[in-house]
Amino acid sequence: EQQAIIAELKKHLPSDDLLSGNAVEANIRLYQNEPNPFNRETTIRYYVPESIGEAYIAVYDMTGKQLLTVPLTQKGENRITVASNSLSAGMFMYAIIANNKLIDSKRMIITD
Repeated sequence: EQQAIIAELKKHLPSDDLLSGNAVEANIRLYQNEPNPFNRETTIRYYVPESIGEAYIAVYDMTGKQLLTVPLTQKGENRITVASNSLSAGMFMYAIIANNKLIDSKRMIITD
């Protein structure tokens, strides 16, 4: 019974990332692209703290093939624009990677 209580309490603790000193990376934010779906271009907003070293947004097709990489040289609250002429119509996933760690990902749809 004691082990069950401990397991239940552990569910309410901060994530391992926060406990291991990666609180800054936990503050990184990736927002849903707007508009979505889109047929010309879309904007992806993000927030990367100044203390983060290397960060980028990568776009992948649904097989996991990386199609596009955009280095995030501007820290803080910012945005990038993705044009549909660099990709074909379909569903894609984009992710924010910082200090060689996947932080978050979202999906976007390009229409004809």
